Amino acid sequence: MKTFRLPPLALPIVIGALLLLAPTQSAAAPSPARGSKTCETALVQSLIDQMAALCPCDGNWDVKRQYKACLRKAQRTIMKDSNNTLRRSCIKMAFRCGSLSTCGEEAGVVTCSLPNAPKCLYGLCSDDIGRACTTNGDCVGSCNLADSSADCARAGGVSAPGSCCD
Repeated sequence: MKTFRLPPLALPIVIGALLLLAPTQSAAAPSPARGSKTCETALVQSLIDQMAALCPCDGNWDVKRQYKACLRKAQRTIMKDSNNTLRRSCIKMAFRCGSLSTCGEEAGVVTCSLPNAPKCLYGLCSDDIGRACTTNGDCVGSCNLADSSADCARAGGVSAPGSCCD
């Protein structure tokens, strides 16, 4: 059986021709079925509340890994209940809020809000779920978990119990 090889410069030409022939959407095309590129604050908060109901923070979690496993199962349940109409980015943001909580952590672990390193994720600030953003500059700071309030203070942050999204 003979094989056919394209010359090295032929591949980009073939790919370019295929892209030109591919159907394109006009600028006035309706948005995808899963919604806009950003997640509305009310939707994300609703997803956080649903996950909290399915995986209560005061549950019997021996380690954080068990709590995160529950959150992943809750993600699948919520997605299935919505007939896969939710944007994955929105449900991932709700998962992130649960994973950046003190639920399932050892005693003494706190959330630590830092005044630097802000992140704009899916149209909302990582340090404040209710603050809309388009760039990292729109956000004030970031939040992570710290082993203790003293560790958070040494890093220049402010500690609190609960979740970074509270």
